[in-house]
Amino acid sequence: MKKRYVLMGVLTAIALAGMSSVSASEQSHSSMKTRGQVAAAEGQAVRAEGVVKAIQPEQAKITINHGPIPSLNWPAMTMDFPLEDKAVAAQVKGGDKVRFEFLPDSPRGYLITRIEVMDE
Repeated sequence: MKKRYVLMGVLTAIALAGMSSVSASEQSHSSMKTRGQVAAAEGQAVRAEGVVKAIQPEQAKITINHGPIPSLNWPAMTMDFPLEDKAVAAQVKGGDKVRFEFLPDSPRGYLITRIEVMDE
């Protein structure tokens, strides 16, 4: 009987530890979204720099490998961004180092509103 209680205690501790890590993950994601919503609500574009990896002019999308974005608590990563203006896709090419601005919580996602090729 005593072994059963010990086993139940161990299983409960494992379950609680798993729940706290999920909670921390959800909290981290939640705080990222909240910061994005605040910036978007204030009409603030987020600025970043990166390297163009791919352009999809038909879908008005661009793939950028960007550096960390501290204002959103984002690490460096590669991601697709929709473009506000489809014509912007013709202004950049793969491998270009760019500086860009995006709205973090627009209805279309992380919408790039401005992009410029940087001098190397």
